[in-house]
Amino acid sequence: MSSLLTSAARRRGVLLAASPRFGIDGAFERFLRLPYTLCRDRVVVALVRLATAWNDLGGASPGDTEPVAVV
Repeated sequence: MSSLLTSAARRRGVLLAASPRFGIDGAFERFLRLPYTLCRDRVVVALVRLATAWNDLGGASPGDTEPVAVV
């Protein structure tokens, strides 16, 4: 669902690359790469917008699921 999510995020001013761009044949569609090199204030705004985009797509509410990986 990362392709749909990156499109929804873009409409809210958050630019991300869908994970299938980093694989072949649609690999990594269920993953999302999140850069975190911006200053904290901008990252917080981006994450709020990303959460809104996720919820608009019918995704789980924050806290409903445990993260699979955080690196």
